[in-house]
Amino acid sequence: MSERDKSPPHPPAGDSAAAERTAAKPRVLLIDDEEMICRAVRRVLGSTVLLTTRTDARAALAELEAGARYDAILCDLSMPGIGGVALYQVLQTKLPDVAATVIFLAGDQHRPDHQSFLAASGRPCIPKPFSSVMLLQAIRARLGGI
Repeated sequence: MSERDKSPPHPPAGDSAAAERTAAKPRVLLIDDEEMICRAVRRVLGSTVLLTTRTDARAALAELEAGARYDAILCDLSMPGIGGVALYQVLQTKLPDVAATVIFLAGDQHRPDHQSFLAASGRPCIPKPFSSVMLLQAIRARLGGI
C-alpha cells in the first residue's frame, strides 16, 4: 500500500485521550489519482480532519457501497478508469446521502461537459491548482466550520 492509500492510524487501545481527539475530528475521503494532490491536501487538512486518501475511484466506490461513511468527500472530476462524474452518478442513484457530501476537484472544470455536469449536480468544485485557503473554505462550508 502506498503512502497515498493509507487511512489515518487508530489510537492505541487504552489511549482514551487520543480516542476522544480522533472521534471529534470530521472524517474526509479524498479520491484523486495524483499523488501531488494527495500530499497537498494532507498538508492542509491533516491536522484538522481524519483524512483517508484513495487513488483508485473503483476501490473508493466499493468501500462506500460497503458502508464506509465520511463527513465530506473530495473527488477529482477526471481520473483514469471511473472518473468523478461516473462515481457521482452511481452515488446519486445508490447512495444519495453520500452523494450530498461530495466536493469536486478539477483542473478542467471549464470543459463544456464538466460545466454542464457541475451545474446539474449542484455540487461545489474547487479548481486545480487550489490554495490552502480555497480548500479550507470548501471544507468549512461543508462541515459547518472546523
